[in-house]
Amino acid sequence: MKKMKTGLMMVCLTVLLSCTALMMNTPTASAMGLADLTGNYRITESGRLAKYMSYDNTGAIVTFTYENGDFVGTITKGTRGGTRSDTAIIYDVFVENGTAHCTIACFATANFPHGVMKIFDNGATLKFYTDDGDLCYAMRRL
Repeated sequence: MKKMKTGLMMVCLTVLLSCTALMMNTPTASAMGLADLTGNYRITESGRLAKYMSYDNTGAIVTFTYENGDFVGTITKGTRGGTRSDTAIIYDVFVENGTAHCTIACFATANFPHGVMKIFDNGATLKFYTDDGDLCYAMRRL
């Protein structure tokens, strides 16, 4: 009986604290930074843009790291018909007004577009779009 009473009291206390935090509008998660995105991602979708000749990097593994203070995404395991390994495909990343801007190497030309990085599911999914809104890459954390 005493164990049941103690358990019931703990449940009530937990509910009370949760309700108090909710009423006080206490944030439950801290803001993400680029450092939270370091690690390995698999390219799940490689954009095929008709106006450019695009590489198909679907299935490649990209590792995001800080190199000399810059956040860089480098292909560490390439695929057939895709960009070769040890090639940076995401670089010049900076955050301005809550939007992550970057340069995306998704074309066979030397004219790489500037674009935006969109972060989903607390960094589990990353999508990279050109400034025109065309999808270049979609990636999933490994």
